[in-house]
Amino acid sequence: MKQLRALLALIATYFLFRGAIHGRFRSILDPYSFSGDALQHIPPLWYAHERALFSLDYVREYYWNALFPPLFKATYWVVTFFAEPAAASKIISCALAFLFIATLTRASWVLAGRASAFVTLLLATGGTLKNFPFMSGLQRGFGTWLCAVMLLCIVEGNIVGLGVTITITALFYPAAAVFGLATLSLVLCLPQRFLGAGGAWTLKKRAVTLSIFAASTSLAVLPQLVAGTRYGQRLSIEHESEFEEWGPSGRYTQGDRGVPMSFTQKFLDNSMASLLPGKLTRVRHAAPDSEVNADEPSRNELLYRELFLTVVGSLLCAIVLARRASGHVSPEAARIGAYTVAIGASFAAATLVFPLLYIPTRYVVITLPALIPVVFPALWTRATAALLTFCSGRIKEASSAVVGVTALALLGWFSLTVKPMPTASGHRELFSYIRALPRESVIAGWPRGSIDTIALFTGRNVLLHEEAHQIFHRDFLLECRKRMRAIIKLYAATDRVALDELRRDYGVTHILIDRKHLKKNPAYFAPFKDEMDAARRGNATAMLYVERLVNEASVFRIQNLVLIDLSKALPLETTGAVNTSRE
Repeated sequence: MKQLRALLALIATYFLFRGAIHGRFRSILDPYSFSGDALQHIPPLWYAHERALFSLDYVREYYWNALFPPLFKATYWVVTFFAEPAAASKIISCALAFLFIATLTRASWVLAGRASAFVTLLLATGGTLKNFPFMSGLQRGFGTWLCAVMLLCIVEGNIVGLGVTITITALFYPAAAVFGLATLSLVLCLPQRFLGAGGAWTLKKRAVTLSIFAASTSLAVLPQLVAGTRYGQRLSIEHESEFEEWGPSGRYTQGDRGVPMSFTQKFLDNSMASLLPGKLTRVRHAAPDSEVNADEPSRNELLYRELFLTVVGSLLCAIVLARRASGHVSPEAARIGAYTVAIGASFAAATLVFPLLYIPTRYVVITLPALIPVVFPALWTRATAALLTFCSGRIKEASSAVVGVTALALLGWFSLTVKPMPTASGHRELFSYIRALPRESVIAGWPRGSIDTIALFTGRNVLLHEEAHQIFHRDFLLECRKRMRAIIKLYAATDRVALDELRRDYGVTHILIDRKHLKKNPAYFAPFKDEMDAARRGNATAMLYVERLVNEASVFRIQNLVLIDLSKALPLETTGAVNTSRE
């Protein structure tokens, strides 16, 4: 009977989200669909088995050594036996999605029963489908799932399991482990009756337990931290005066890499992402030539209004439960309260000591998607059951499920739509050509645009591309600046000097040119946009050398893209050792 109910729940979930599921699977089956973050994190994983076969590249080595935790690399080392990194990221994404949904459903079942678990199954599935690019086989995807495992341990009262999960998490995504330690600390401060399996623990045993897991977590992240020191001082927004990349026109947007964003704003945004489908059809869009009504609420205002009503309704459910319990707080509720408080505490600590504890907003992004799909259905269904004291258990359960599904329907989940992931399938011929090049090939080009996808889908080294152009450590930033300015010099040059420098200093073998950039200056973040404009102004009347290369040394063309083989250009005018990695 239990198996039949589970099967019916899965069938109902599929029926409700069949359009969104089909849309997601179309993206999964497209080998060239991706999320933006995949362009940054997945290309270095070509190194997993065959590092010696690729020319060593400073940028990829940096990611591999300083930014990838051990179990993250180990997981890809296993999966890339059977699939290339881009495909492996999709396999891992699907596995994480299923594990995430299953873990939350189990937590909801333990917390509030089968009706709550069914509503959680619907809410978690819809949220995962809607935010699937966030998973993308990245470290954050592992972190979000492991936060769900932490929540399950909290609901079950498994303190040791929580500590073990935290240590394992440090080997996948250290930021989530920091949050886990904050949660464990708060849980261990609760009175004995709230501690579940640790209810008989003395204060000394609690302190020893916390110390053991804090030490094991620290040891797990130590190798990655030590590796990062090889790339110089860790940078933050405090270095804005020194590096324009941190400024208003720089690399990062609000809430990213420590650029200030309030906890309340991020909390609300991620609550909306977890609870609301965000259908664009909820807002009437004016025709291009019609007048816009300034008094008409914006899409975000409508979504915040719905979120507010949802929260108020859920608080009323909590009040009903509190009255039925005569003010008695359940152990599960107390421990979930510790999880919730830990979100704010982690955010505050990361803000205070940034960048030592990574990006503050990550502590909201990875935790709320696990918390909300469990807590809200539990409140709705348990409050319903508490009001139906005169009914049998089965009627209570059925009524609770109906109330939960109705709440989701009112929020719009009955017609969930998902935004498709972008695809680079239009460049597959270019990818095929580049994949046939020798593995030691190095391709240069303007870092924003088509070249951003080459490292992911071909495994060949790219001198610099925007997604990899991050600003974490001083030496890495300076090397990216050096490479970017070498590209600007090439794009503004009227002779071959800049080309010879790229070949000699970086071993560049090919250049990818977008012909639109021959007539219009390409854009980039500060300070390089202004530098590019200034360099081109100085040579406004002369013919650009890259234009000559397009005419004389191109080996592949597709639409506006031209691939130039430098072996077909003139030989180097000066000799020197090729340097493909920065010492």
